[in-house]
Amino acid sequence: MLLLGDVALLDGVVERNNGRPVSVEFDEHLADPDPQLVELVATHWTALQQQCGNRLLERLVGRLSCTPPELAEVWATLATVAARHLELDGALSDAVRADPELLRDTTVFAWYADTNPDDPDLLSQAVQAAQANNDPEPVLHVADRLHPLHDPKRELLNLLIHPPGRTPAAQLITDDDIDMAVTGWRRIALARLFPDDPHTHSLYRALQKHLAGTYRIDWTWPEAIAVTINIAPVVHLPDLILRIAERLHRRDADFAAPALLEATVHRIRRDPHAEQAVIDAITSPDTMDTSAAPWHLHGRTYTAAPSNPDHQKILMASILATATGLTSDVAAALAPLADSDSVLRDNPLMKPRPIRLALLDLLDTVR
Repeated sequence: MLLLGDVALLDGVVERNNGRPVSVEFDEHLADPDPQLVELVATHWTALQQQCGNRLLERLVGRLSCTPPELAEVWATLATVAARHLELDGALSDAVRADPELLRDTTVFAWYADTNPDDPDLLSQAVQAAQANNDPEPVLHVADRLHPLHDPKRELLNLLIHPPGRTPAAQLITDDDIDMAVTGWRRIALARLFPDDPHTHSLYRALQKHLAGTYRIDWTWPEAIAVTINIAPVVHLPDLILRIAERLHRRDADFAAPALLEATVHRIRRDPHAEQAVIDAITSPDTMDTSAAPWHLHGRTYTAAPSNPDHQKILMASILATATGLTSDVAAALAPLADSDSVLRDNPLMKPRPIRLALLDLLDTVR
């Protein structure tokens, strides 16, 4: 009906099971919303609102019997396209004014930050949204707009190391203190945004103590990955990338693979020495420094198990390709793998497939 551009075709259309007006499950938890449908709803927003008697949001929830109807996730879905559609953009602005709690959603907040960049409360709202979902993305989204020497940047650092509701220590630099004070999403944000700050290095040392001794359950994979990859000495970076990737695969923790890719790509883009270390690990793998302290998890010492060197090269190259593209010397080092019959089965960053097929995609990124 929407593809035909005639919303009047919805007249009299009802659900077979209960006779209610036809609805759509926009907030289906088992699948992502259809992007074409979202775009069509946004395009016909005003006409659909009129057709549905201003109950379009409830119809998009798909469960008219909900009391109250669950509208936040519907707005979150619509926020992904709102900036391109004036009527929907205005409706979402009205909804946020009526219910500021909508800004706690990461997607809604991203839309709001992009459309209201001069809001003086944007930083505090970003922190509230991050805290609501234990997700640093709202803070990372606005942090790039903050000048390093301006007050908001210093304010953000204070918000990260002195969370509201906790009495700030006179000098929060002891490793044990920082480990207890900076938790959850704040660890990721601190490592990403302030990699050279003494507090961040204190947090890194605290993590290394945990990895070398009794593992603490208050460190999640994304937190440990972000702090390790962003702060580790560059000489240890390639070995730690491989160690984390292998550990994720062994523990069936591939859900954390995007965190590894994101952290490593960010480090390579901001740190030319890190990029060169990854390049060297691909072109001269025998020179890779593996002297980083072993991990002692769950009562046993852990170091990366021997892995297929070709698989390691492909993993490193996939990260480099995403971050900056492959250099000609990296492409030359990978060229012999074109005849490999090996299948990638231990790479959490790539789907299992023959190395030669993975190589074709990688070589397309040579700069």
